Amino acid sequence: MKKIIVLIFCLIITSCSITRIERQVVNNFIDEELLKTKYLPYINTKNVLVNEAGNGLGALLFYEQQLKNVNQLNYNSNNWVIDSVEIVKLKKLYKNKKLYNWKNSDFSNHSFEILDAETNLNNYKTGYYLNFGERLILTLSKPLFVNKKTALVWFSATNKFGGAVEKCVILLENANDKWIIKSRYYNGDN
Repeated sequence: MKKIIVLIFCLIITSCSITRIERQVVNNFIDEELLKTKYLPYINTKNVLVNEAGNGLGALLFYEQQLKNVNQLNYNSNNWVIDSVEIVKLKKLYKNKKLYNWKNSDFSNHSFEILDAETNLNNYKTGYYLNFGERLILTLSKPLFVNKKTALVWFSATNKFGGAVEKCVILLENANDKWIIKSRYYNGDN
């Protein structure tokens, strides 16, 4: 009986947490992304992170839609590393994964003001963000692993007026134990 209780406790703890490799992916990505020139005005600000990280499936669904658009337009889709057969397999694998909410402890080099999506939306509607200097409002999904060396994340960055600075799915690859941005997939409204 004691072993069963310990096992259940361990399952609860692990289902509500982020793995070491997921943490490495998001930290490597955020570290690389926020160094880009377009983010310089926000370098010394307390940026906002929407806490809903999902389970990674949203990134895959966005990727799938963009792949369909590319195929319909007969563009060269060679840089699209996940095909429709693999997408179906990944959907089955991820559909029952637990949803996750970010915590500041998930990020090693950054501290965010973490808000739920509803509060974030209300802050835009009421003009609350306009009371502050420059700041980014970030949305980042939990990574979806295609394989041991490839992951997808959904990422958006908006300014305090709601204007998009970036909005896309990011393909990351593991190179020498560091996750680097390999490709970006946009929906055309950026």
